[in-house]
Amino acid sequence: MSDWAREREDADWAVQEERERSPERGDGAYNFANCTGFLDFYEMHTRDHQAGVPEVVQALCRDLLEKDAETPRDTVFEVKTFPKTCERLLMKDPSGVNRLIGELVVPSAETARDRGLTEFDHYSVSMGDVWKWMLPLIENEREEMRRPQPDYAVGFLADAFTEEQLRKMEPYSGIESYFRCTASMYFPFLTTEIATSKPLDMADVENTYSAGLGAGGVVGLFREAKREEELHEQVVAFSISHSHCAVRIYAHYVMVDDGKVSYYRHLVREYELTPADIEDRWTSYKFALALYSNWAPEYHRRLCSAIDDLPDPPELDTPN
Repeated sequence: MSDWAREREDADWAVQEERERSPERGDGAYNFANCTGFLDFYEMHTRDHQAGVPEVVQALCRDLLEKDAETPRDTVFEVKTFPKTCERLLMKDPSGVNRLIGELVVPSAETARDRGLTEFDHYSVSMGDVWKWMLPLIENEREEMRRPQPDYAVGFLADAFTEEQLRKMEPYSGIESYFRCTASMYFPFLTTEIATSKPLDMADVENTYSAGLGAGGVVGLFREAKREEELHEQVVAFSISHSHCAVRIYAHYVMVDDGKVSYYRHLVREYELTPADIEDRWTSYKFALALYSNWAPEYHRRLCSAIDDLPDPPELDTPN
C-alpha cells in the first residue's frame, strides 16, 4: 500500500463528530480575496491557463452547448410568464430563488432519470450537504477553508461501481477521502451555488473550491493507477453559479506539467435572466442534461478504467 493510501486508512475517525457541524456561511474571514489567495496557493485557479484554453476543452464545451433537449412545459419560464418571474426573483432570498427557478436553471439528475432524459441510473444528488468526508485544505494543522457545502451537487452512487472496484477504493475512502465527499457520493462532477445575499463572484469561488477538491480526488486516483498524464488538458468537473438575474457555467480542467498538477477554470457561457435575454433562459438547463446523458456516463467509464488499475489492497488479518 502506498503512503498516500496508508494516510487515508490511518485517519482519525474521531474527527467525524466535528465534521457534522455545518460551517457558518456568514464568516467574515471567508471572503473573495482570502479564498482566491488560498485557492491559488493550492493550484486551484479561478482563471484559464496562461497559455490559453486547450482546444480539447473548447471543443467539449462547444459540443455540450450545442446539445438540444426538450424543456418542460407550463413553467414560470414560459414566454408569457417569464417577465413576471424576473420581477419576482428580485425580491427572493437564495431559498426563494431556488424554489422558484432552481430546477429550471439546473435540473436534478434524479428528475432527468425519472423523466427518461438520461439512461444512466447511478447518480448521487445532494442539496446543501457539507462535504465532511473529503480531505480538506490543511496548512499548519488547521483547515484554511471550511469544507464545501454546495447548494446542489451531483456525483456517483456506490452502486455505480462493482464490488471489486469498491474493494480497490476502500483504502482511499475513509473519513478523509479523495474519492468521496459525502457518505453516498463518489467523484462529484457538478456543483451549483446560488448567489443573492452574496456576490456572484463569491459563488464562483465556492464552486471552484468544490471542483478543485473533487478534481484532486480524480488526480489521486489516476496517480495511484500510474496514469496521471492522461488527465492533462482534461475536464474533470463543471459548475454553475446563478443569482436571481445571471447564470455562469464553468468547466474545470487539469494541467500536468512535469509531474506538477494545476487546476483551471474556463467560462463556458454567461447570460442574464431578463426579459431582454429570454432566448437564453434554457441554456444551463440543456447544458446540465447534456452532462447527465452524454459527458458523465463516458467520464464514469474512464474512472472505472482507472479504478480497475489500482493495486489490490492488502488482505486484512483475521483473528483465529
